[in-house]
Amino acid sequence: MRAYLDIEKLRFEERLRAHFEIDAGMAHVTIPPMTLQTLVENAVKYGVER
Repeated sequence: MRAYLDIEKLRFEERLRAHFEIDAGMAHVTIPPMTLQTLVENAVKYGVER
């Protein structure tokens, strides 16, 4: 997700800021990457509108 957001930051410049806040107890939990990517893509698409 960080790599995807880095690319989107180049695209949206100052309009996109990302902040990661991950609870220490969640460090061992694995989530299929495409599950998260869909959520993040939608957040970027609808959260960074003109």
